[in-house]
Amino acid sequence: MNNLKEAREAMGLTQKELASMIQETDPRIDVGMVSRFENGVCLPTPVVARAFASRLSSSVRDLFSEEGQTYIYDVTASEAPIEPLPFEVEDLLNELTEWPRSRKDLCEALDVDDRKLRLLISEARRHGYVIVNHGSGYYKTDDVNEMAGFYKTEHGRAMSILKGLSPLKKYLKTIGVNV
Repeated sequence: MNNLKEAREAMGLTQKELASMIQETDPRIDVGMVSRFENGVCLPTPVVARAFASRLSSSVRDLFSEEGQTYIYDVTASEAPIEPLPFEVEDLLNELTEWPRSRKDLCEALDVDDRKLRLLISEARRHGYVIVNHGSGYYKTDDVNEMAGFYKTEHGRAMSILKGLSPLKKYLKTIGVNV
């Protein structure tokens, strides 16, 4: 059994509305699939399970039974199983809504310091959640264009950092240090 239907209804969404949201992650999802998932006739892939959790402001652990989660991850050998999220990361994900939240606001809401917040964001990203920051704050997104923009920005920053380290790398190589 699962809590997908209850979570959807608590958010005031119809199966059609939820299916439309999940189609951004997997275009094959339709009303019939949502119904089958809700009734336990079949189970989603890990990616789709995470999309449901994200859209319903929940966690995979809260939406699907332990047996269901095991099945979801065991039958999909091509996708790595998702370890249960630490409660602190779940709390972070619940705070990250569709609108940006500053690090200061998130630190206050979660009662953590900035360093701990950055670690929680990194851990959530390792679990497959897309958390972006376009300067106005952090938020979860399933929008491919926002993801691409964030990736380009972060890639540019990373390349700039590497370019700045180039003289150091060159010096280390000249003195025989392999980096």
